[in-house]
Amino acid sequence: MTGRTGGPCGLPGINVKCRTAPMSNEKDRHNGNSHAVPEEAVREQVARILCSRPFRTSKHCLHLLEYISEQALAGRLDRLKERALGVEVFGRDPHYDTSQDPVVRYTAGEIRKRLAQYYLQPEHEQELRIELPPGSYLPEFLPANLHTPVVVRKTGWQIWTAAALAVIAVSAVIYWVGVRDADTIVERFWQPVLSDPGPVLLSVGQARVFSFREPVRSQIRKRAEAAFRENRPLDDPTLPVRQLIPVWGQYVGIGDSTCVARLAALFEREGKAYSIRGSTATSLADLRNGPGVLIGAFTNEWTLRLTEGFRFTLETAPDGTYGMIRDRMRPESSGWKVDDVWPDPEVWTDYGLVSRIRHPSTGKIIVTAVGVDRCASVAAGELLTSADHLEEALRKAPPGWEARNIQIVFSTPVVHGNAGPPKIEAVHVW
Repeated sequence: MTGRTGGPCGLPGINVKCRTAPMSNEKDRHNGNSHAVPEEAVREQVARILCSRPFRTSKHCLHLLEYISEQALAGRLDRLKERALGVEVFGRDPHYDTSQDPVVRYTAGEIRKRLAQYYLQPEHEQELRIELPPGSYLPEFLPANLHTPVVVRKTGWQIWTAAALAVIAVSAVIYWVGVRDADTIVERFWQPVLSDPGPVLLSVGQARVFSFREPVRSQIRKRAEAAFRENRPLDDPTLPVRQLIPVWGQYVGIGDSTCVARLAALFEREGKAYSIRGSTATSLADLRNGPGVLIGAFTNEWTLRLTEGFRFTLETAPDGTYGMIRDRMRPESSGWKVDDVWPDPEVWTDYGLVSRIRHPSTGKIIVTAVGVDRCASVAAGELLTSADHLEEALRKAPPGWEARNIQIVFSTPVVHGNAGPPKIEAVHVW
């Protein structure tokens, strides 16, 4: 972080005032009970914080904390408003709807949480403190030798009374208690991934598809389309099987693609580096370089390999007519099964499995977002990025689930090929 510098013996400074200290007159306001905090000292502390582990995983938090600190030092309070920050820091349109796009409020909440994490480390206890009060975008700077928060002051700034601050603080606490858990449970789930220094690999299942050579392909397509329109199977003994050719690695399901899009948007928001590869182009070495997200069940060999042996596993019928999720702790149960749904009925149920496991084979976090059939992967992406659905899934999870392995089985209703919201069927935390 770059900033203005002063002379070698006289850094430019700002006046700070303890919020709880009385200010009896104008002289006290600037001299009697004030403490000089060099601007450059604040900038150096901001730089240290931005390079710390809690912050370097979120570009949004980095940019917002750096910006509001500079504006506070410069006394430009008019720029510390939600809409102004949305425009200047996050590139929003000047007329955007802050109620529909709470990026500033959300990021400010994340900054508060990450600052708390930073100062909980013993090596940072004696450093200059930077705080962002709830409900405000005006940072506070506290010298290391003080124990009460201080507010940046400059000539012409409005003096806030202790009573007004108390009202603001109480109102903010009520607000944040009501919404902050919902805002942050997604990040709490993803924290082991976000805190890993390596980029996230999104490995997407690729079906092993076969096709015919031309002109046979066009002829077969017409016959197949006629069979589908008449709701009958394509049963033709004259099909030229010798003309089949593999076209593996070329096709990705629309459900898996939708899931990838949701997860990529999450990582973009958090400033987490990621890459996307097909499962056929993914190696074990790739999964050892950083956390991985496996998307797709029976089309992704890595999903089948890396979920084997855990409580909830993916299986297929011996004759291949259906897929299922099996509970290994209940061998007598038939599990969650999806029969062959061709030709597509109007309404049916798909099942999916979301896992977050520190896998012994890679030493890294592996997340699965899979469906037994093609529709549950859409619901898996929704579950992994929705505060409401994760709250439902983890409401009864034991303390410390943030650092433990998790498997979640869910169902989703499918109507005319469209997946509905996920419904939690079973959760295992260990």
